[in-house]
Amino acid sequence: MKKLMICLIAILAPVFLLQHSGVALTSNSTNFSSNPTAFGFEAWLGADRLVVPVGDLFFVNLYVKNTGESVDYYNISYTNDPGIKVSTEKNQISELYPGEIDFVLVKILPTSLGNKTINLTIVSLGNYTVNQTLTLVVEPKLVESGSDISFYTLLFALIVSTFLVTRKLKLFTSE
Repeated sequence: MKKLMICLIAILAPVFLLQHSGVALTSNSTNFSSNPTAFGFEAWLGADRLVVPVGDLFFVNLYVKNTGESVDYYNISYTNDPGIKVSTEKNQISELYPGEIDFVLVKILPTSLGNKTINLTIVSLGNYTVNQTLTLVVEPKLVESGSDISFYTLLFALIVSTFLVTRKLKLFTSE
């Protein structure tokens, strides 16, 4: 009788645990259900539009705040238009506790003119259906060698210095 009782407990214990674990078993499938508020986040960029010189490296922070009730991890991926190089310092935020904020540095290098779009996607590893895509628009521009004001300022300084030098020379020659 004692052995029969131990066998029944050994057989029924896993069934009891599965029934109360949130795992639903059906034929040929396993579905994990989780509390919908356990995983959540807010994400934002330090800037959503940049006007930058072609060939200059710029940085933007991507912030993630865990608004869920569980510790979570987040994958970060991106797509970008041709004519701009993009990289991130890391592709995952690890072990972010509820209420905490972390960030990832996004490096941006425009290589040609014309508006470029970068889409950054953040996915909760605790629940893959919780995700968000942020868009950053980059407008590369040509860097001019100097502005018109500095050219005219330089021209004015050259004229004034030429006038002063000739005046000084006149004073020396007249003495």
